[in-house]
Amino acid sequence: MSRGKNKILIISAFAAIILALPAQVVFAPLAHADPGIVSIDIDWIVDPAATYEPSGTLVSNNLLVGLYAASIDYFGYNVTIPANTTLQVQFSQTQATWYNSSGTPGGWDSLSDGDHTSTGRIALSTLAWSGNAFYYRIWLQNIDSASTPTVLGANVDYTAGSAPAPTYEPAGTLVSNNLLSGLTVNAINSFSYTISIPSGAGATAQFSQDNSTWCNSSNNCDGAHSDTLSDGTNTILLSGTGKLNWSGANFYYKISFTSSGANTPSLSSATVNYATTCTWVGTTGDVTQASNWSGCGGGVPGSGDTALFDDTGTTTTLTGNFTAGALISVTTTSKSYSIGGIISGTSTVTMSGTTTLTLSGANTFTGGLTIKKGIVSLTTSTSAGGGSGTGAITLGDTSGSANATLQGDGRTFANPIVLNTGTTG
Repeated sequence: MSRGKNKILIISAFAAIILALPAQVVFAPLAHADPGIVSIDIDWIVDPAATYEPSGTLVSNNLLVGLYAASIDYFGYNVTIPANTTLQVQFSQTQATWYNSSGTPGGWDSLSDGDHTSTGRIALSTLAWSGNAFYYRIWLQNIDSASTPTVLGANVDYTAGSAPAPTYEPAGTLVSNNLLSGLTVNAINSFSYTISIPSGAGATAQFSQDNSTWCNSSNNCDGAHSDTLSDGTNTILLSGTGKLNWSGANFYYKISFTSSGANTPSLSSATVNYATTCTWVGTTGDVTQASNWSGCGGGVPGSGDTALFDDTGTTTTLTGNFTAGALISVTTTSKSYSIGGIISGTSTVTMSGTTTLTLSGANTFTGGLTIKKGIVSLTTSTSAGGGSGTGAITLGDTSGSANATLQGDGRTFANPIVLNTGTTG
């Protein structure tokens, strides 16, 4: 829209706005012949013998929807005001606080009888309003209930403009909720994020387990040190040598933003990556089915998660492949489990129960097989992967005495074999 004076006519034709509805009311929208004019035709069919309420209020919709006014200049109107009746008007940009044309909150401007859509309009320059919102509210009153004022039309005149470019505060901080609510995890491994950082802007991150003491990823918790974020999708390590190495049920992040005023960082996502213990509670035997696990946050054991087989589960014959890198721990003293799927990646298998664990999958895991006590039976042919993976096989515990048995049908193992001291059997 070009700059200049613009007018929106919001009630046209012969529209009688009265104080009561004593008879049938018909609303008929008027076709928009001129795209620069917004108009509504409201016809009232009124019983001539009607009596009218002593007062009523007409409130407009926003007259500047989809527009931007550099200045809101005049309010024009066309009304009929019989004897013993009055019309008054207020203006607002929010519909929360209403003003008269002098800028007095709660004040009113009195309307005069006749057509004031071009001359005799109410000047609004004192309000010094601009923007994309404008409402009016007309108060209709009568004394004798025999007559009523009539509003035939109303319009707002404004000077068209362009919305100003947004500006941003020079700095701001975002603090998360507890991302581990309802969980207890074995290790908090890393923090991943996606952020857009335009030129002249920046962002840093800190981490906490109590929402009070804030640390950087290198375990400096004086509140003054932080990790600088980089544009794009990235991951900050939180576990390992010199890192936070946290576990437990709480994790918060705090990101501090700086802007150039014209540009600001935009954070798209933030995720904490953790390892937890998932306990087998399954009834179907499928290790890839989330409902067979407890403590996984609604999922299945992932890389770094412990897949625990104790005495809880119902089904002991298992199917499906484990997520690569899952840490399988068998502690049961009453159930013998048989794992038929593939164990791969950096996964480990640890047997510390007193029963038998059977591995029959073509396993390729590299993390090693440890038998602290109990029996591990390998039934897969050596040509299918051998069942024991490619890592070391460790027999026995480092203390105490227990029977640790590996059964392999007389096969020869290529894996390194480690015997822990204190081992018998």
